[in-house]
Amino acid sequence: MSTRIDKFCDGLKQRLNAIDASIQRAKASVSAAPAEAEQAVRKNLDKAKARVDARKAQIKETHARAKSKLKQDLADAKGKMEKWKANHEVDKLTRHADKAEQYAMDAILDASDALDEAELAALEAVEARLAADAAAAALPA
Repeated sequence: MSTRIDKFCDGLKQRLNAIDASIQRAKASVSAAPAEAEQAVRKNLDKAKARVDARKAQIKETHARAKSKLKQDLADAKGKMEKWKANHEVDKLTRHADKAEQYAMDAILDASDALDEAELAALEAVEARLAADAAAAALPA
């Protein structure tokens, strides 16, 4: 494989490994939540919120880029690729490959953000259930 493909695949693997780590972290947080004290759930919830908030600007930029010109350029280029190959237009093929790689990385980042949002939602649900259970327990019998 070429160095560019190796570099792209390595970057993709890193992002996918980060997503896997995020899934494992979310599973651990949610699985442990019922056994943890409310304070520990709040701590995990705050961490999840901080992760989501820290990436919001980056995610918005990624969404805008992925939904706009990049996506259109990729669609336009698909029909032209055979011509570029036949004419050995390496520069155009390289730009298309760069854009396709960027789009793939943006999609992985979107998936990672969705996992963080899911973890946050699950922890908020656990927090709400703990509050409801505590209120129910406090009612006179």
